[in-house]
Amino acid sequence: MSSALVLYNSVGYRIARDAIFWLVLLKYGVDAVDYVTAHGGIRETVLYAYKTLPLSLGRYFYRIFGRADPLEVAVSAAAARVAQKVAPSAFDQSLTHYTQLPTKGLGAERVIAELLKYKSRDSTTVYDGKVSGGVYSGEIEGRELAAEAVKMFIHSNPLHPSLFESTRAMEAEVVSMVLHMFNAPPDAGGVLTSGGSESLLMAVKAYRDWARDVKGITKPNIVVPLTLHPAVQKATEFFSVQIRKVDIDPTTLKVDLGAMERAIDRNTIAIFGSLPNYPYGVCDPIPALGALAQKYGIGLHIDACLGGFVIAFMDKAGFGDGLKKDLGWTGKHGWGGGFEVEGVTSISCDTHKYGFAPKGTSTILYRSSELRRYQYSVETGWPGGLYASHGVLGSRPGALIAGCWAVLMKNGEDGYINSSREIVNTARRIAQGLNKIPGIQVMGNPIASVVAWRSVDPLVDISEVGHTLNKRGWHLGSLQLPSALHFSVTLITARAVDQLLADTAEAVKAAREMGKAAVARGEKPKSNTTVVYGGGSVVEKAVAAEMAKVYLDSIYKAAPTDGFTVSTEDEMRETMSKAIGKEGANKLSKALETI
Repeated sequence: MSSALVLYNSVGYRIARDAIFWLVLLKYGVDAVDYVTAHGGIRETVLYAYKTLPLSLGRYFYRIFGRADPLEVAVSAAAARVAQKVAPSAFDQSLTHYTQLPTKGLGAERVIAELLKYKSRDSTTVYDGKVSGGVYSGEIEGRELAAEAVKMFIHSNPLHPSLFESTRAMEAEVVSMVLHMFNAPPDAGGVLTSGGSESLLMAVKAYRDWARDVKGITKPNIVVPLTLHPAVQKATEFFSVQIRKVDIDPTTLKVDLGAMERAIDRNTIAIFGSLPNYPYGVCDPIPALGALAQKYGIGLHIDACLGGFVIAFMDKAGFGDGLKKDLGWTGKHGWGGGFEVEGVTSISCDTHKYGFAPKGTSTILYRSSELRRYQYSVETGWPGGLYASHGVLGSRPGALIAGCWAVLMKNGEDGYINSSREIVNTARRIAQGLNKIPGIQVMGNPIASVVAWRSVDPLVDISEVGHTLNKRGWHLGSLQLPSALHFSVTLITARAVDQLLADTAEAVKAAREMGKAAVARGEKPKSNTTVVYGGGSVVEKAVAAEMAKVYLDSIYKAAPTDGFTVSTEDEMRETMSKAIGKEGANKLSKALETI
């Protein structure tokens, strides 16, 4: 008998062979379980594969056989029109386009003159109360104060605290102020960031590194509500963390706690909640989420980027009882959305929204300074010396820190209490007025500053309502799944409430007449399930994703391209119809009108 055969028949070989087999099977079995859990169960996983596989295979075979991909054809047909809408000045041949440095520098007066020309391109409706969010305070005095502070510290760079002690101190004080707003414990810590997206990025990074260090987790995941801001999705892509999105309650629009708990497993590092969420202005049940986080020994991040400076002052503004009831808070201290809730380990809150600071500042807050350290990046082996940074940025604009500090100091607690009161009262006036319009329903319980509404009349297509309001100068948010409209109330909004309600009532009436006319022609009323192109079929989603990239590309268009032509509306629609069908082309064309 050969030595190879002896080895093959040996007990040791069989044990090793079987061990390898079972280890491989175990690995792929665990991966399969994780995959199914991430998609919400076996049924949901099968449905996901059923919906996405045909498109993926179809696009693959189009490339294999050298045929034009219909999706790419549709996107190409619409790309030029998107660019023209996003960057209209780039197509204006009468304007001077600076695509290279001037051969000789311009004088200061000439530069100011050019700046004024650029400024004239901006919308003139920013301060008329018809814009959802965008600019959160129209107060001239605060704006001028912030500008003066920025001017004073224009060259400050907090990367060098020994040179710029002023902005170092102001930054620390701003973070301390916001920590106090959220009832932070003595050992809490925070960081000033460039905006809400960076704050959320840093939260995910901190939990990933904490879980790796403390729990040894190398395949981390987070569990979040479907309504959580997509910056968290971006963070998981950046930091290789799996994201598991769970459904919301169809009535309250708060996160489904049962679904969230079912999605938690041994690799879950944190769960997330919103205070409030962007789409509907609804707050997730923070105390219940805190209890869930404690049960599993994981982090809980609260995204208060949007409404933190409103909600944190609602108790003192006279809305405490309703807020506590909505959040499910029964504690003796606090209001139920800050660090007084056991289990809350981090909070993000923008200072440049309802804090009214210049754009470019936000905060990420941690229950402990120890947890904050996991956000840091440190490099000790660089020939240039020791490198350490708090977040994504190295050098940072100290001028914006000074502007933020100045605005917070000017407003003070009493100023934010008053603004919270005015904003909440305005939002409630809007919600009450919308609920009186036949066929319109306000979604969930908009507790603070955001109101969303949808159509409950099959004859009223909410996208038509939004289209009409857009023509009347309103800049609203379009929601999907289901389709709806939303409005982020600001201090500027109060002056336009009556106009919003009157225009919405007229738009609903006009949409209803369109629906009746369609029925009279024997057509089905338009579906109210998808107002945003891309919320429907898988093909739509694929086209929408590519169109979003075209939109981003267009923002950087500086000047007309030689030979660049823009097709007519009819030509574009015909090309898209051949590629993705008439219905898809019509929906995409309507979506382009809202850009």
